[in-house]
Amino acid sequence: MKTWLASLACAALCATGLASVAVAQDPVEARHEAMEEIGDANRPMRRMFSGEAAYDEATVRDSANLIASLAGDDLIALFPEGSGSPESDALPAIWENWAEFEELAMRLQTVAEGLALAAGNTEAAAANETSMGALMGGPAPAAETEITVQALAEMPASDVFEMLGDTCGACHSKFRAKRN
Repeated sequence: MKTWLASLACAALCATGLASVAVAQDPVEARHEAMEEIGDANRPMRRMFSGEAAYDEATVRDSANLIASLAGDDLIALFPEGSGSPESDALPAIWENWAEFEELAMRLQTVAEGLALAAGNTEAAAANETSMGALMGGPAPAAETEITVQALAEMPASDVFEMLGDTCGACHSKFRAKRN
């Protein structure tokens, strides 16, 4: 019993130590790592939705869930005021337009959660009246349009994936420096 208890105590201390390291990590490095993870999760989905790879519902669900876990409040926390630097792709516009940045970070989480739930809605569902156009009354909605996870879950996965890309693109076009 004492061995098990000692192991549990050691695991708790290790976890606390890892959390402390993560909190102490440079915000530029932390957000770079998070963005890399989002990009890595997006790549297989992009190949599937473009027809370059076979569709795999589990991969879409897992990738979307990973993106959702890195978005929202967790993404916002990676951009503390004053953390802009020459090593960062983050533009000062993030802190100048903080409310818009927060809205896009939260939208990314919502859309990713919706995509995880819509993963089983393959192209056969594209004829469904709950497609993105029918749901939103036209083309992809602007960042100001309220969307819900439940509404996204009813849409074809390809439409929700398109919204995910639109959300990333909207944020990058306003808040990320162009790479050479």
